[in-house]
Amino acid sequence: STFKIVTATAGMESGKYSPSTVLPTYAYLRVGGTAFGEWNRSGFGPMGFVRAMAWSSNTFFGQIGNGVGGETLIKWSRNYGFGSKTGIELAEETPGLIADNEWKRKRFNWDWTVGDTVNMSIGQGFTLATPLQVAVMFAVPANGGYKVIPHLYQDKASYLKKRQSLNLKPQTLSTVREGLRAVITNGTGGKAALEKIAVAGK
Repeated sequence: STFKIVTATAGMESGKYSPSTVLPTYAYLRVGGTAFGEWNRSGFGPMGFVRAMAWSSNTFFGQIGNGVGGETLIKWSRNYGFGSKTGIELAEETPGLIADNEWKRKRFNWDWTVGDTVNMSIGQGFTLATPLQVAVMFAVPANGGYKVIPHLYQDKASYLKKRQSLNLKPQTLSTVREGLRAVITNGTGGKAALEKIAVAGK
């Protein structure tokens, strides 16, 4: 469900969904004969991005992923650094996997489907990621919109040169940040709250 940061970004940056979008949620989404279930098995009622992030609604983000389409979701996955090595100074690093139609045709001789997109929108399906890639993703809303190259040296000047702006709209960035904060203040991550530090997360 950490991947829902990517889906939220793809939805708002595509222009198809404004930060104020409200969608109904359901016990499940039926796509191509497959039911993609809500984790609470009943839905949450109407939700916007912040509340959907706070309560990690599968059917909300499934609708967003379906709405923007697989290509857009794949593009933003890669913008965040998934599917490629982060660049850290470790030879053992793996790129993980962000599948696309070409990959699926080669692997299964079957085209990408809407179900693949809905699955991907909540971080499931073929997607493979490392903990470090997930940390790089979280750094984007935390630092104001920059994808960074994690490194092992105390060289701030070099670090600043290597960071890359994702050119997110201010409202996209603020909405994602608000949603991640809401996860802790009134959502699924309440146990991570600290008394003297404002924690955000997923």
